Amino acid sequence: FARSAPFRELCMGLSQSVPAANEAVVAAVAGGALLLLLLRRRKPAADEPESRAEVAALYIHPVKSCAPVQLDAASLDRLGFVDDRRLMVVSAEPLGGNHSFVTQRQEPRLCLVRAELSAEVVRLSAPGKPLLAVPLRPPHPQSELRVRVWSDTGLRAVDLGEAAAAWLSSFLGADEEPHRRVRLVSCASSSFSRPLDARYAPLALRWAWGGPQVGFADGFPLLLISTASLEALNGSL
Repeated sequence: FARSAPFRELCMGLSQSVPAANEAVVAAVAGGALLLLLLRRRKPAADEPESRAEVAALYIHPVKSCAPVQLDAASLDRLGFVDDRRLMVVSAEPLGGNHSFVTQRQEPRLCLVRAELSAEVVRLSAPGKPLLAVPLRPPHPQSELRVRVWSDTGLRAVDLGEAAAAWLSSFLGADEEPHRRVRLVSCASSSFSRPLDARYAPLALRWAWGGPQVGFADGFPLLLISTASLEALNGSL
């Protein structure tokens, strides 16, 4: 393979602008690039079965880690599916200057909280609790909090108020445990920015202005799981 004409031509072109001491490095890089090109151009054999993925179901989580909402169709914006994980439960008290994200990992009862979104409000419901309508655009001046999602810190989020904080804290049984009290925030702040980890961004977008963005999802705008994996997981519970 290393003696092939395309490989030699690629190495010669690169080595003209690189000192002789680095020719081995150039050869290795060129070989890797050529191999990648060949792999990308490879066509499946005629007898190979066609591989095609189908979407079995679409879900969004209006509030991160709360109950999902199933959709027939979904729209996309710069943060992923519209209305997916744009709201999040955070600790009422900051730690290290950030209010930390709270999920079912810490509070399993969040799976019972349902959220219904409209243009102006989110309606929260849960067993044993009255329906609560929370304005998505609190009266000015808006209160912003610095929040954390995993290692992403200093994210600017809109605090959705005392009523939502009291409702959620009460449902989670945190009234008598101040360290467990929570608040509800939104990523609708004009200063919200959370770039995707550049290590996982498409190469063509990695250095684009601002780069790909994500809301309050763990790390990526779109999350996929196969039905086989889901069935295996449910079968082990």
